[in-house]
Amino acid sequence: MQNTILIDSYYIPLAKLDAKRTVIMLLTGRAVPAEHTNGKFVGHMKLNKNRRFTFPPHLQELVNGDHFMVPFCIRLLHPVDKKFLKARTAPSRNGILKRDRYTCQYCGSKNQLTLDHVVPKSRGGQDTWDNLVTCCNPCNNKKANRTPEEAGMPIISLKDYSMSESYSDFWKDF
Repeated sequence: MQNTILIDSYYIPLAKLDAKRTVIMLLTGRAVPAEHTNGKFVGHMKLNKNRRFTFPPHLQELVNGDHFMVPFCIRLLHPVDKKFLKARTAPSRNGILKRDRYTCQYCGSKNQLTLDHVVPKSRGGQDTWDNLVTCCNPCNNKKANRTPEEAGMPIISLKDYSMSESYSDFWKDF
C-alpha cells in the first residue's frame, strides 16, 4: 500500500503517512480528505464487522461495505506552527551534498567535498538550507572568510533550494 500525502491548510506537503496514521488523523478530526484527489485512494483497511462506531458524515463516502478506503491525500484543518516545520527540516551534511549533486557550487569539482557557509558564520551566517552549499577544499580555502561576491566566486547554481528541491523529492513517488 502506498503512503498518503499530508498537506497543511495552505496545501503545502508536510509528510507521507501510513494507512493507520491516516485513518487516525481523519477519525480524530485533525484532517479531512483533500478536495482535489478526485476519489483517488492508496488502498483500504478492513473494518471490524462488529464495530459500533458510526463514521462522521464527511467520512461516509470512504466507507465501502466492510472496508475503509484510505485517501491519496489528506489536508490538515488547522495551520501548522512554522517552528515545527523548521525543526523537521534541519539541514544535514548528507542532505546538502545530495541536494547539490555532490558537486562544488563554485567550480564544479566532485573531489574533496565539504560544506561552506555562503555568509560566513563569523558574519552572522547560520546553518540553514539557504546558507550552506557543497564546496571542494581548494575553493573553501580560497573563499576563506568572505562572501562569494567578495571572493569573486559566484555560485554555479543560483537556485533557491530551500523548498523547491525538497518538495520535488517529496512528490517524486506519486
